[in-house]
Amino acid sequence: MNTLAYQENRAEVPGIELQIPSSVPNQDAIQVVYAPTASHANGLVLLLHACTHSALKFFSLSSTCPDCVGLSEELRIVRLLLEKGYTPVAISCINRKSGCWTNPDQDRIVKVLQHQLFANHTVYAMGASSGGSFAAQLLVRGVVDGALVMVMSLGNDVVGKLRRNPKPLYLAPMPRDKRTTTATINNYQDLKELNTEHKQMIILDTKSCDSLPVTRSYLQERVPGMTANIADRLISSLLQEKHLDASQMLIVDPTKSNWREIVSPDNSTRWLNKFVLKPGYSPLAKALHRAWAYHEYCSEVVVPALELFESNSQT
Repeated sequence: MNTLAYQENRAEVPGIELQIPSSVPNQDAIQVVYAPTASHANGLVLLLHACTHSALKFFSLSSTCPDCVGLSEELRIVRLLLEKGYTPVAISCINRKSGCWTNPDQDRIVKVLQHQLFANHTVYAMGASSGGSFAAQLLVRGVVDGALVMVMSLGNDVVGKLRRNPKPLYLAPMPRDKRTTTATINNYQDLKELNTEHKQMIILDTKSCDSLPVTRSYLQERVPGMTANIADRLISSLLQEKHLDASQMLIVDPTKSNWREIVSPDNSTRWLNKFVLKPGYSPLAKALHRAWAYHEYCSEVVVPALELFESNSQT
């Protein structure tokens, strides 16, 4: 398997699931899903899920990961990492009930990085919400060399540690989430003095994760199996019911609206039956969530974050 494996359907990305034994007696094994690069990797990128999710959401269902779900924004993040020559390594937290990251997970991450497949690499972390907060914790602890924090602000302890020991950090809030954005801007104000004329250490990006129009090309790129005909019919239905405005921007929150009933009444609309619509398992729903852009993964900042990390590794 290599980075070409997903090109037959550019939205699909198969992964390989591992269960790595914990160092703590009687503790659950560590669930890991990864995809190797075609050649020597530039480094590893730890993918840290949000609450209620797991590593399974980053990769498509396949024989090497039969329980993988593969949500659209997570898949796009993995595709971008592979295209840039990085090995994506998604890890599930120990608390499978809440799906949120806690302190015991830090030692479990270290255990994963000691595995023969992942040892002796440059390591970055990318996470959203709880996963973003945890990425920042791994950064200040020295477990990773750079962190992308999506839709999450930093605690005072993390800010203090970064001021004493600066490390590359990319902050990416979603403007629609005003509370988190305001808190993240305040974090940046406390950290921006770490940047100099010759070296950028902290980036605040309040533009890249804004709302996006739901267009045919957007849906085809993000959603596995999406065709031009189905995308057009979906958009037409949402326009007719006034979920989209004339520029095809969502005007109704898809995380709370009845869009499923509109596009698939009584779950009987044959043209959409091939797509999973169940909350938490639907790549189509995830694509709409990203387009709405309130508290969600944001693949648009993956490459800029890598550029920040790489610029610091060269100095």
